[in-house]
Parts: sequence; structure tokens; C-alpha cells
Amino acid sequence: MRFITDNIIPDRSALGPRMRVLGAGLPRCATSSLQAALESPHLGYTPCMHMAHVAPHPERCELVLEAIHETDTQRRHKILHRLFDGYEATTDFPGFWFIDDLMDMYPDAPVILNRRSDGCQAWWASMESAINFYSTRCYYLLCLLVRIDRLHYRIHTVMRDRWPARYGCDMSPGIYDAHARFVARECAKRGRPLLVWETKDGWEPLCQFLSDSRDDEEDDEYDGGHDAEEEVQKEGAEGAEGVEGANGAKREDTRRRRRRRRLVPPDQAFPWVNDAATMKTVKRIVVARGVLSWVALLAGLFAAWRYVGTWLGGAAMAAMAS
Repeated sequence: MRFITDNIIPDRSALGPRMRVLGAGLPRCATSSLQAALESPHLGYTPCMHMAHVAPHPERCELVLEAIHETDTQRRHKILHRLFDGYEATTDFPGFWFIDDLMDMYPDAPVILNRRSDGCQAWWASMESAINFYSTRCYYLLCLLVRIDRLHYRIHTVMRDRWPARYGCDMSPGIYDAHARFVARECAKRGRPLLVWETKDGWEPLCQFLSDSRDDEEDDEYDGGHDAEEEVQKEGAEGAEGVEGANGAKREDTRRRRRRRRLVPPDQAFPWVNDAATMKTVKRIVVARGVLSWVALLAGLFAAWRYVGTWLGGAAMAAMAS
């Protein structure tokens, strides 16, 4: 079950920095759909970091908390490298929260701001339905005995307390546009191109933006090492004796067009993923886990009381008999 279990090893940092795409959008902004697109065979940015790869792992949750609390930039980056190295892309949390750090850590990774087509009120309603429960006192008391759930509560409450300083407003629908302004501002400060994207936009702008961000070396690797010159000749490039600069321009233009052709699947529907039903199931599992933990504790205490009471009664009767 997504968010409950995970088939990716928790620590991939030994693989080193591999991040090639930064998804900067908030949770409940098609982050799972973007993750599915990035991990698809058409794009191949796999694995993609997502809260689904953090939630099942206490050690990863602790790293997230450590990074949130760390005020020294260099030390925070070291922590984040332990979280994000070994992944080729990121969407959702924790990536969106550390997006400015990730821009500095992975300076060549293009930035995508995934947004909802139905605006801030729909985003807030989705947050209220799927996520905000995990920062409530009810959730904390219910799941107090489960370590991973205590960590989730701490993450959500620590973030909630930091929204005003980061965005200038409390946790509310206003966060939606405030975060978009924050991402645009951080990209502008670093001279980084930014794609603002919604799922209704589909493959085309996403693939074009990512293909334009590939360098020649990466494209050759992606393309199996084939040189663009062969295609230039096939498409009627005139004479190898032409001006070198013109041939270079033709080669680059062909390379770009080839990237787009290969990245944009002609008949492939975009992988729309709606996590709403999954999130409801996750909430039921978490609540049931919390209830069962309390039942187990109380049953253990009751059994211990009965055992101790029986033992004390027997000891008292033995003492009286002697």
C-alpha cells in the first residue's frame, strides 16, 4: 500500500547526486501524476522522490525533521544529500519544502511548478480532506504509541508552525499562491528557467521543457550514443563542405527535434493519478493501527494486573497458612 509500505531501499545516497528534475509544487497538486510521468519509460527519471518514499521509513522522517530544524545551510545540505542523492527527480514533500536548497544542491536540474487547474480553494479542500488530519491533536493521541505516526505528527506540526515565516500567512488557502510566488522568486534569483504546469497541459510542454534542458552529453547517453550527423544527412543537409557554424546549427536543431519526437509519446495518455482514494485508505489504516496499539497496551496492562493480583493473593494466603 502506497504511503504505508515502500519497495525502494530507504538510503540510496551511496549512488551519489543524480537529481535531474525538481518538482516544486505543493502536495495535492498532481504530484503523483507528475511522479508517474517522470518515472515512465518515455522520460525515465526513476526513481522519483515523493512522500510515498518517506512516510513508511522512520529513519527518513527523522532526517526530514533534522533538516527542517537545521539553520546552517551547509549542514542542512549534507542532510538533504542523504535524503535525495540516488533519486533522479522529486515531487511532493519533502522536495517542495526544500526547493530553494535543492536548486543550490543540484544547479543543473530544471524546475517544474506543478499547479492545480481548479485553484486555491479546491487545493485547500483537498488538503483538509487528505492531509491536515495528521497535524491534529486527535491524530497525535490516537497514534501516540506508534513511532512512525508520532514522527508524521511532528513533521506536520513543525511545518504548520513555519508557514507564516516562510509565506507570510497561516496555513490557509493563501499558501497556494504564496508558494508559487516563492518558487518563482527563488528561480529568478538563480537565473533558473521555470515551467508552470498543470495536468491538463499533458505531455507536450513537460517534454519540451525537459528536452530543452538536456545537455549534449546527456542526450547522447539517452539516445544510445548515436550522433545527430546521420539524421542531418538523412534530412537533406547539404554537403559536408558547408559552413561549419551552419552545420552545427542544423545538428543542434535536429538534436532538439529528435529529443522531442522521442520524449512525446504520440498516442500515450498522460498518467493521471488521483491519490484521494488511497489517502482515505491510508487514514483508515493509520487510525486502525493506533486503536489496535492502545487495545494491545490496555490488554497487556489488564493481563499484568490480573497476574500480579493472582500472585499477590496466592502469596498472602501462603503467608497466612504458614
